[in-house]
Amino acid sequence: MRSSNNLLHWLRFFLTAVVETATSSKNTFMAIMALRQEVEHQILALGGRAENAKKLLLYLYQRPMISVNEAAEHLGVTHQSANALVKQLEGLQILNETTGYGRNRLYVFERYFELFMK
Repeated sequence: MRSSNNLLHWLRFFLTAVVETATSSKNTFMAIMALRQEVEHQILALGGRAENAKKLLLYLYQRPMISVNEAAEHLGVTHQSANALVKQLEGLQILNETTGYGRNRLYVFERYFELFMK
């Protein structure tokens, strides 16, 4: 009797944890989808750069921190083009510069990154 009672308590604890984890994961997923829709709507304002912005955003969902050199390499564009795109994404408050340096700056997709800190 005693061991079956302990097993029931443990099982109840375990199932509660599974439900809470699943709920949290679902909420995070829904927040990601809402953010993605919002950001894709924002980048439409970039005109000709919108396609590269979309490609860069897909990359940022895998790695939410990036340098201009990484962006240029990923997109297959010049450093100057990547820098202009990153600056526009920063202007739209999609990317935030994190280092404060004049060179070798790193930018973070902060709104996405923060979804995992809750």
